[in-house]
Amino acid sequence: LLTQATVQARQSRQVRAALPYLLEEQLAATPEQLHLAFKKCPQPNRYQVAVIEDDLLSRLINQVIAAGIRLEGAYPDCQGLNSANGGSLMIDGDRVLFKSTTHQFAAPLQLAGKLLHKTKFDSTKLTCFLTQNSHQNSPANNQVTTLLQEINLTEQQCQLISEPLELLARGLGSSS
Repeated sequence: LLTQATVQARQSRQVRAALPYLLEEQLAATPEQLHLAFKKCPQPNRYQVAVIEDDLLSRLINQVIAAGIRLEGAYPDCQGLNSANGGSLMIDGDRVLFKSTTHQFAAPLQLAGKLLHKTKFDSTKLTCFLTQNSHQNSPANNQVTTLLQEINLTEQQCQLISEPLELLARGLGSSS
């Protein structure tokens, strides 16, 4: 979960203690099962908040360490997309990543349409990417077509990429 919250607290420990209760309705697990990270926004008492299950975070960190990679930080994959202009949308098989100047998410394909409509984005300004997993004849391909129709885009308006990391390699994924 990536969201923002307003917390009337002066110290980080107070913010950390208050966040699980402020976000309780949005959380899919108990606060004890979750890792919360937060960062102060420019607005007073506003915080950007990222939430991930502790077990999932531990598994991911262990995979990186097992691969011999020194980990310096962990960030949600949708943060790698460009939010300039109208934002970016990437459909990778049955996953959708979205980032605009006001919203960002990574979600299953079947939930993406609902989430996108809540963001009130402008599809004429959106940069769309389709990975090979989304473009090939796969069970998810009909869902991809349906999603694109729901948001007034076609496959022809999307750039075809081989895999998600290609965006970063080409420099298109710089964060804004």
